[in-house]
Amino acid sequence: MFMVLMTLFKVLLWRHADLDDLSIGTPVANRHRLSDEQIIGSFANTLVIRSLLNEDLTFEQVLEQVRTNLLEAYLYQDYPFEKPVEDIQPERDLGRSPIIQIWFSYFNTDLDKVLIGDLELEELETGISGAKFDLSLSLTESGNTLKCAWEYNTDLYCHETIQRLSERRSVLIHGILLSQTLAIGDYSMQSTETKRIEGLLMQEDAIVGHSFTSDDSSPFSLLQCFDKWASVSSSRICLIDDTHRLTYKEVTQAG
Repeated sequence: MFMVLMTLFKVLLWRHADLDDLSIGTPVANRHRLSDEQIIGSFANTLVIRSLLNEDLTFEQVLEQVRTNLLEAYLYQDYPFEKPVEDIQPERDLGRSPIIQIWFSYFNTDLDKVLIGDLELEELETGISGAKFDLSLSLTESGNTLKCAWEYNTDLYCHETIQRLSERRSVLIHGILLSQTLAIGDYSMQSTETKRIEGLLMQEDAIVGHSFTSDDSSPFSLLQCFDKWASVSSSRICLIDDTHRLTYKEVTQAG
């Protein structure tokens, strides 16, 4: 399950980024020895999983690549993450993690309630003081469902962007469940709402095109395209700054 979900996350990122070389950080418990199981403390380490992607690869091929790289990384899980950082000596920035800026974690145990003998432990929400990476996705098994939590750098992403990313992830999952042999560039990531809006825009194109009395073949101006999009997306966020959030309707009324 973990390998499939990481592969899906990599494909999602590849579809949004102009990068074919993707490296993602993921935690490893690092308790693979029986002698470590009774020791109190954190042995967790960071693994960096690299993938080379292109539009001709199928999901199954990417999954096999991720599987191979993960199994190889597990062989060196005792090697502290800090050591390759020292060896590579990447350019350091106090606002960014070295080597990796994307994080993926998967927990197959729900930690909401944990029983230790007669003692019941309950997880408490403490809030997030700041994002450790540019973008993180954490998945936790809970019964027959997966809890999904996104953490992101608000200097780079807004809430609406992450919401769209999450929606496209759901659409991508549906497509992969239908077929795992498609090229990763061929999966649709359009939500039902996006398809509805595109359909309305196509209808609007036909209406506007028939209303022209001069040259029907002339392309729409940028302003006309904006007005048509605003007419079917009036309640969606259009502009954001440090103090204001304006919808398409508010922008068109102000114009």
